[in-house]
Amino acid sequence: MLTDKHITDQFQCWLPDLQRYLSSILKDHHVAEEIASTAFLRTWERRGQFANPDDFKAYMFIVGRNAAYEINRKVSGERKRLKRATVFAEKSLPIVEARFEKQHLDAWMKSATEQLPPRCREIFKLLYYHGMKTEEVAIKLNISTFTVKSQRGFAINKLKALAKKSSEIFVHIHSNEHVLPFSDRILLITRWAA
Repeated sequence: MLTDKHITDQFQCWLPDLQRYLSSILKDHHVAEEIASTAFLRTWERRGQFANPDDFKAYMFIVGRNAAYEINRKVSGERKRLKRATVFAEKSLPIVEARFEKQHLDAWMKSATEQLPPRCREIFKLLYYHGMKTEEVAIKLNISTFTVKSQRGFAINKLKALAKKSSEIFVHIHSNEHVLPFSDRILLITRWAA
């Protein structure tokens, strides 16, 4: 059986290799660091099952690899959904009907955005008003891309909730075949208002 001290000493040797391996899968060093730590903790919880360091290391690399693949699947799905929504919105823009002119929508968006928590608001503005990419915002604010994505999701959900409560904003996007889902309408609203 491995001792806890032996495992933690070995981990310091394995960590750079694990982070490089995960970075090669994720293409993001910060996320790879987070996943490496999580993989170690998950493997640590099962440390009693390993007879030698190589088994511990192999299991930790597998846990990290699986987590990285899962993240890539989620990111890929999000990109595809956003691309479909964007393409649909671009095709639908000529038939967008709104109760208020763009200036009213701009005022509503400004008011709604100001109701977001400070850090969330800063991230949202950088993404949607300044057109920065997730990675650019993460670098600028010295945070992980997952924090940026999490805060973006929180902001969009908050704006959706505010739009549902608001009688000021009522945007319909029609198509012969589809009505754009409400979450995608908020994305469209944020882009249209920018």
